[in-house]
Amino acid sequence: MNITSKPAMKYFGHFSDRRTVAAEFYNGMYSKNFAPPEGFPSDDEILFASYGGGDYDGDAVVIYERDGTLYEVHGSHCSCYGLEGQWEPEATTWAALSLRLRPKAGEYYHYMHDHESEAVEAYWALVEAHKPDAVVS
Repeated sequence: MNITSKPAMKYFGHFSDRRTVAAEFYNGMYSKNFAPPEGFPSDDEILFASYGGGDYDGDAVVIYERDGTLYEVHGSHCSCYGLEGQWEPEATTWAALSLRLRPKAGEYYHYMHDHESEAVEAYWALVEAHKPDAVVS
């Protein structure tokens, strides 16, 4: 019997694919012909992307890997603007990502607290799958 597993979901919230990630960070959401700029991570390089928040504010997290280096990008906004102009990748490590504040029962504030629960679960599953044994708590 051949069992194939469904690929893990990696786009959450207002992000549905590579194009929407780039469009939000590069102010291209209202252009039918928008294409991600040269050098933007490929779909294969993007490991996780989530854009959460309320009606008038939001924040985004993107994790991608290129040429053996892991990167994270963060953006946030109030009601006045969006994520435009905030694409600033920073090199990181799985160990560093594992140090973020985890959700705890009965507590509201944690890393990505305004994101879909599926996004938070996917983030921690990805980090747990990659972090070195030396950091396991």
